[in-house]
Amino acid sequence: YRIPALGGPPAKLADTMLYRDTAVSPDGRSLAYIGREPTKPQSHLRLAKPDGSDEQSLVKLDEPDGFSPGLAWSPDGKDIVYCGETFAEGKRSRNIVGVRVTDGSQRPLSDQNWDRCNSIVWLPDGNLLVSGSAGSGGSESAPVSQLWLIVPGSPPQRITNDLNGYSNVTATANGDVLVAR
Repeated sequence: YRIPALGGPPAKLADTMLYRDTAVSPDGRSLAYIGREPTKPQSHLRLAKPDGSDEQSLVKLDEPDGFSPGLAWSPDGKDIVYCGETFAEGKRSRNIVGVRVTDGSQRPLSDQNWDRCNSIVWLPDGNLLVSGSAGSGGSESAPVSQLWLIVPGSPPQRITNDLNGYSNVTATANGDVLVAR
């Protein structure tokens, strides 16, 4: 649904899948979102125009693989980042993945395996901010989620260290103020 900020009726944009995690492109001309087909064991990273038209699948993952929470556009609008879940030998692995919007090509944006990934922000300087817990065991009993900075080519840097669990994070357009819950 698109809901006018200053009032008015909501407009249904799509209803063919079960949707979550929506992100708007920097120029406002495209939406990215995660959708799961109710009758097929597949999840998709999809793109559409803001009115819901021209919907297309950019990435398709077959179960048991799928998408963890977290979806963001790069500042230049050429890439989207998501947290992908894979299962192998009975263990869950979550990784931060970048996708080229023009052709769907994918690449890892961090070597870190995450026990939990709640949200991702792509900062104007090209760095990523992740709300999650880093680990290697895929444990559902992982420590509380903290905020992490990912600088390309470097290991993630933990920027909070407290008893709070951060489930969502966002930043202002210039990246100088963060808001987390």
